[in-house]
Amino acid sequence: MKVKDNKLLINNLNDNMVANNNQILANNQVSIETRGAMDALFENILELICMPKEKFRQIKSGLIAKQIENCQKILLRAKDIKDKFGMDITPPPLKFSIPFMKQAACEHEEEMYDIWAKLLIEAANKYNPIQLQYADILSKISSNEAKLLKKIYKKQQDTVFLSNVWLVVNQLSMGYGKTVYYKGNKFNKENLIDILYPYSDKENISIILLEKLGIISKFFNQRLSSDRKLDEPGIGLYLTEFGYSMLDCLEKHKKESGK
Repeated sequence: MKVKDNKLLINNLNDNMVANNNQILANNQVSIETRGAMDALFENILELICMPKEKFRQIKSGLIAKQIENCQKILLRAKDIKDKFGMDITPPPLKFSIPFMKQAACEHEEEMYDIWAKLLIEAANKYNPIQLQYADILSKISSNEAKLLKKIYKKQQDTVFLSNVWLVVNQLSMGYGKTVYYKGNKFNKENLIDILYPYSDKENISIILLEKLGIISKFFNQRLSSDRKLDEPGIGLYLTEFGYSMLDCLEKHKKESGK
């Protein structure tokens, strides 16, 4: 553990925020007339929904303060992860840290702070451009979707498929054969449902969103009704290759700790 590493990470991210704010100010100076027109338009809209202008100004100031607070909480949790694992890290590139902080600053759920922190520390440990896409996904989901993803990830890890479930599913779905052999195990459209995460109507909204984002996919039960087990799901869920790579990134250190 190195104190200077902690300072380097936090100072770099703070510098990125300052640079980003300076750019915003520069843009505002160039388009001051446009900005004034937009402010007036927005305030008129606020009047239509009965919000006093003074109240709007208070909310605007409070929003900026809340965004800074969110960033600080995520940075502190990232530092805790670094200290826990004794990691030697380097600052993430600006290409990652600037959009990351802009998106993370808007997070409103405490339960999501740890997930953002995990992504940040992983980018500082070993940056990969795909992590920009992970940040974009996190900005579009809530803690409900995050919990569901963890459940599917754990289910997928506990099967013989490990990280390659989509290879077998895709082969069966695309008609490469009625049976697929993988690591000494035989799978077909009838028994594949047994190792997938069961679809639940209670999680339907989250499932729709995650499927639209390309994180999960569905596999429909192919067994005849007469052969189905009691309470057997009609649809199974699994992480796509992209989805699995994201969860593997976010859960990496948790796996290494053996917890």
